[in-house]
Amino acid sequence: MEDTIAAISTALGVGAISIIRVSGNDSIKIVNEIFKGKDLTKQNTHTIHYGYIVDNEKIIDEVKKEKNITYDTELTVEDLKELVNRFKKVYSDHMNGEEFPQDPKEQLMGAVKAVFRSWDNPRAIVYRRMKRSLIWI
Repeated sequence: MEDTIAAISTALGVGAISIIRVSGNDSIKIVNEIFKGKDLTKQNTHTIHYGYIVDNEKIIDEVKKEKNITYDTELTVEDLKELVNRFKKVYSDHMNGEEFPQDPKEQLMGAVKAVFRSWDNPRAIVYRRMKRSLIWI
């Protein structure tokens, strides 16, 4: 089983600390792309690391460089619209040309379906059997 699984293990609500558990052959490679802290390829498995998550930081930096600004707070409304368009292009490129859904209900259902798809994949089922765990929803 080669699926990559990411499970948010943090309680719902506002907080300063988040816990994300990852597994799978490509999990460390994927996390290293968005996690700023230690290089996880050089760390022992089953350990805790402090850092922060960045998402498409390069795109934000590109716009800031083009506008010759230093801080995110200097971005104008027009700059933010440009960022949204660039992020939509990233989504479209990864989704074979599919546009990002504009309906909030469709966005929510997409997120819910993703959770259930990962719940039903063979690796997750085997893991729950091994750990004899069951989460009641």
